[in-house]
Amino acid sequence: MKGQFVTLEHVFFFVIGVVMTIVVYYAFSGIADNIEKTGVHYQLLRVAEALRWQLTSVYLAGNETGARIEVGVEIPVQVSGCVYGIKRGLVVFCEETGESVEAFVPFPLEIKNEIIYSSSGRINITYEEGRLWME
Repeated sequence: MKGQFVTLEHVFFFVIGVVMTIVVYYAFSGIADNIEKTGVHYQLLRVAEALRWQLTSVYLAGNETGARIEVGVEIPVQVSGCVYGIKRGLVVFCEETGESVEAFVPFPLEIKNEIIYSSSGRINITYEEGRLWME
């Protein structure tokens, strides 16, 4: 009887160890998902703010000089492993995670082709006769 008790005790502790491992795994995977989602949000926000700064600079320079201005801007191809898009209203979004951020632009902005994807790594900003657009 004593030999069976030791075997049952080992099986019991093994089961407790497996359950604890599963609980720890799911707890940390939930935390990792939350951190990843927050990271994507802030990286999209940084991209949106950088684009807003570039757009504002081009708009103000074009408005002051009355000249046609065309600027190529390098953008990150991915943020947190996500190819993102930019659409009307300067909304930067990641379809994989569903995250999106919007940067306020105080002047009319057009986007050719409705959505610009980051896979090219470059955006062209053009100002001409009071119009500003990205492609």
